[in-house]
Amino acid sequence: MAADYGPSGLGQASVQGTPEQDGYQQGGSERGAPGSHGPFSSEQASGEGASERGGSEAGGESAARRIALDALSRAARTRGQLEALLQRKEVAPEAAAAVLDRFEEVGLIDDRGYAEAFVESRHRVRGQGSRVLSMELRRRGVADDVVADAIGGLDPDREFETACRIARSRYERMPAVAPEVKVRRLAGFLARKGYSGLVVARVVRQVVESVDSLAVAAEALDGMGDGEIGDDGDV
Repeated sequence: MAADYGPSGLGQASVQGTPEQDGYQQGGSERGAPGSHGPFSSEQASGEGASERGGSEAGGESAARRIALDALSRAARTRGQLEALLQRKEVAPEAAAAVLDRFEEVGLIDDRGYAEAFVESRHRVRGQGSRVLSMELRRRGVADDVVADAIGGLDPDREFETACRIARSRYERMPAVAPEVKVRRLAGFLARKGYSGLVVARVVRQVVESVDSLAVAAEALDGMGDGEIGDDGDV
């Protein structure tokens, strides 16, 4: 199984993984990502006439550009992740800030676009709810207002439908245990996925009632003999 972004956070931002893991690809849909066909190049990222103070030094702007571009060529990164990476590489804070500012200007760093794509992908593919999505984005150094906007774009009805879908699949695969145990496990599963208590309660009720009523109906039909059902389907 491919590695995920892992335990990032502003102080421990991951630099592993691929763009596909978060659904944030750096192909034609990305603005100026390294290796893409976007409008920006690594030369533009350096900025025409940009200051080269410390460029020849290991911790200067040249090193910062090289390290950041290498990371971006492998996966989309937030500014917070790149800041943490450059700090670990002992790049001077002033040099790192200058390079990252320039990258934002030309579109190589786009935390808002990253957050929107992250929410869409993780919700659709992994069924994660808004709470977990918010936490994961903050761990990647995304600003609170950007996180709020990205999560706000997640339609409540769609979130409920996704929760029902993953809950039904989970419930149907549960072993034969007491009903109250199933309900407790299902609620815990949804909570860990990041759904609110209100959503969890609604989903659990709907899924349990739906699945169990279908099971009762199936059991009743299985218990009927062929002679008990007419040609027209009437009992």
